[in-house]
Amino acid sequence: MKIHAVAFLCTAALLGGFVSCGGGTSPAGREVPEVAVHVEPLPGDTLMLGYIGSVTVRDSLLFLVDYGRAGQADALVQLYSYPALRPLCRFVSRGKGPNETLGISGYVVDDDSVRVFTMVAPRMFVYGLADLVRGTRLPARVIPYPEECGEAAGFCRTDSGFVFGSFSDESTGRIVQIDSLGSVVGRYYSIPYRPEDVEQLGGAPGNMIPYLWQATVAAAGETVVFGTKLGDVLEIYNLRDSTRNRVVRGPNGPPEVKRDGQSFIFGLKKGYRDLKIVGDRIYALYRYEQQSEEDEADSAEENKMSVLRVFDFDGNWLKSYVLDRPLGCFDMLADGQTVVAGDPTAEYQLCTFTLPEE
Repeated sequence: MKIHAVAFLCTAALLGGFVSCGGGTSPAGREVPEVAVHVEPLPGDTLMLGYIGSVTVRDSLLFLVDYGRAGQADALVQLYSYPALRPLCRFVSRGKGPNETLGISGYVVDDDSVRVFTMVAPRMFVYGLADLVRGTRLPARVIPYPEECGEAAGFCRTDSGFVFGSFSDESTGRIVQIDSLGSVVGRYYSIPYRPEDVEQLGGAPGNMIPYLWQATVAAAGETVVFGTKLGDVLEIYNLRDSTRNRVVRGPNGPPEVKRDGQSFIFGLKKGYRDLKIVGDRIYALYRYEQQSEEDEADSAEENKMSVLRVFDFDGNWLKSYVLDRPLGCFDMLADGQTVVAGDPTAEYQLCTFTLPEE
């Protein structure tokens, strides 16, 4: 993707924001055990999916976001029985009406409800879980939020409320914390840039940096984890104890920009596609992709796979499961070994694999 050059902004303010966010920076370039894992299709009535964006399994239910084929999707979230994969309900209607939206930041499944945060005209839609199982599509409540929440990405629950990532403006904070009543209650941290990372910018203006560092998000307890979508950086934040914050810089480096005449090319690297926290482990789905022409031939086979990396909360990279499918999302079941995932390039996009016992 090329973005036309705009007037270059002074980088002094950006340089002043290079912080490690408390805690430390953990290198991730050491040798890590790798285990090859085969991914199998998951049979069921899911042939008509357009483009799967996320998947969540809770007991006998499976939720997924389907961005749909052009002009075909009337709802963004689908509910299936699991493991039979029988369709139960399509909800979060696409549109501009009172109970509709053009895009969502994410969803949280509770014991008796599903909360969906919308990006356009920011709101929290609250659906009764029993209502959805019966096929009822309308939300039980709609809670409005300030317009400043309109750039929300990666809506998640913590012990003290809800959080999402903000990637449009560095001044708004990287983590935004909200309550369930329509209020913003906290903003935390900034992009973990170092002075030596400036060379990766390719002369791009500073206002492009938040976009460049957009990330997938996961949370559990008071830990919030970001994985850059265009680079190899994992950020681990503890909202109660900043001394436990870590930044894991992987071997493929931070997001990068290339100058092409008067334009800038973003997306030279692909990175983390999805994250899950299970117990005291972080499972991070990483995709190896390069868009540069010189790497195209060498990386053709590598582009067909994903790697599920495992970290602890201290940022130690423990293991990598090398998968033979280019997955875009996943969820870990309660047994800690069974994984349900989405491959948006496949005819039957839902698939599964089992992690070997340690």
